[in-house]
Amino acid sequence: ALPARACASTRRAAAPAARVNLSGARLASAPARAAARRDRGAALVVRMATPGSNPNLDRENPELEEKFAVIGSGEHQCQSCLYIYDPKKGDPEYPVSAGVQFKALPEDWLCPTCGAAPKTFKNLGKEVAGFEQNQGYGLGTNSMSGGEKSVLIYGALAIFFTLFLGGYLLD
Repeated sequence: ALPARACASTRRAAAPAARVNLSGARLASAPARAAARRDRGAALVVRMATPGSNPNLDRENPELEEKFAVIGSGEHQCQSCLYIYDPKKGDPEYPVSAGVQFKALPEDWLCPTCGAAPKTFKNLGKEVAGFEQNQGYGLGTNSMSGGEKSVLIYGALAIFFTLFLGGYLLD
C-alpha cells in the first residue's frame, strides 16, 4: 500500500527556523526583543532631585562643606595693628567674656586697638593638609602641614639617594 499523501488541511505548518547566535544560544524573536526593550526602558527611570529634597545632594548644606583641619588655639591677629585676639582672655573693653570664639564675636565688634573690622583678622592656627573628618586615620601624617609632608617626602628621597650612591663605595 502506498502511503497516503497528506492534504494541505492535515499538514502541520512548518515552524520558522529558530535564530541562534555564534555560541548556539537561541535568540528571541523580533516581537519578544521589542517587548524586552520596552520593559527594560520602563525600569530605567531617572528622577532629578529637587533642591531640599535630599540633604546629601544639596550644595548649600553646611555639613557637606569641605573643611580643612586647623590646629591651634583659635587666636586671630589683626593685619592692621598686629593685635591678637585670644579666646581664652576675651575682650574686656567690649566686653566679650573669656571662652568666646572669634567666629562667635558680635557683628559690631571691632579691633580694640585700631578699630579694624573682624574681616581683617588672620587665623594664627596651622591649617593642615586634609579634611577634619580624616584626621584620626593614617600613621600621623594626616595631622602634618603641607610643608612638613614635603620635608618628609624629599628627606626620605635624599636619604635613599645617599644610601644608593653609598653602595657604589663598597668593595
